[in-house]
Amino acid sequence: MSPKIVDRDEKRQQIAQAAIVVFGQKGFERTRMEDVAKEANVGKGTLYEYYKDKGSLLNDSFELMMSHFTEELEPQVAGDAPPLVQLRQITDVMLEAMLHLGDVYRFFLEYMIYLSRAPSPSPFLAEMLQGFRMRIAELLKAAVHQGTLRPDLDPLATAAAFLAWFDGAIFHWILLPETIDLREMADQFWEMTLRGILRDPSTGGE
Repeated sequence: MSPKIVDRDEKRQQIAQAAIVVFGQKGFERTRMEDVAKEANVGKGTLYEYYKDKGSLLNDSFELMMSHFTEELEPQVAGDAPPLVQLRQITDVMLEAMLHLGDVYRFFLEYMIYLSRAPSPSPFLAEMLQGFRMRIAELLKAAVHQGTLRPDLDPLATAAAFLAWFDGAIFHWILLPETIDLREMADQFWEMTLRGILRDPSTGGE
């Protein structure tokens, strides 16, 4: 009988996906490597073949999570739509993702806490945030060029504020889910933002 061929990339993703669940439920400090091995349905020895410690496992799991999010986001945004329509589509896609996060968002918080104590920032996260910020800024620049938005708008600062809103919104929703309608909050955010950046607020971004 020939030995079973193991797809190492698939196995690594299986372990990282399990780690997202466990870190989200238990927190980074309380999670043990054997907890992740049990969730992933692999032996502890197998786990250490792929990850030497919790830190490397946490980093890899975060990269996996964000890669999946990016893959899901792209097909749902119409690249030929007007800039503000694309921006609203991005808002809606991110909102729907938030509504299904659960332990994934708690994992995200654990990762942020871990980074706050790390000796150096995460190159992956910095590159990802910069790329996303630049994409939003480019849409804002295009809308300014079209005459839809105010000519004095600072696209980069506005893009940063746009992304920061999502962090705050999901944090409030996770803590107080019974008191917050996330979709309604997004509608209010969109309306308030447009009032501040539209060249002619009476158009409503149409």
